[in-house]
Order: sequence, then structure tokens, then C-alpha cells
Amino acid sequence: MTAVRSFTKDQIERYKADGYWSDIIVADVCDNNAAQYPDKEAIVDSKTRLTWAQVKHLTDRIAGNLLELKIRR
Repeated sequence: MTAVRSFTKDQIERYKADGYWSDIIVADVCDNNAAQYPDKEAIVDSKTRLTWAQVKHLTDRIAGNLLELKIRR
């Protein structure tokens, strides 16, 4: 099993200042890209090709199902 890595406040601030980290979360990136590039491919592997609009639709469905199951943050 992988150990959980904790970062100090100083490390977090340095990574943000250096541009490695931001406060943008993956869901925001997905939403923004789905709005700007709905028909562009977002995920491609040997069996599947998904556009940003499809990724957003699927992730929204997953989020909705988790809420129905009473699974929260």
C-alpha cells in the first residue's frame, strides 16, 4: 500500500508560488474544457475515445449517483 504524503504549509506555498500547484481542481478543468472544447477528444486509449462533453456528462452522472448514495465530501 502507498504511504500518504503530507506537505507542510511552507511547501504548499512554495509550490503555488513556483506555479506547480494552483487552487483549480480537476472538476473545474473538466467543466471549463467541456464548455470551450465540447467536441475535442479528452481521453483516448486503445478501446475508447471520449470528448470533453462526454467526460463531463459521465463525471456529472457519477457525482449525482454518489450524492444519491449519501456519499459526501
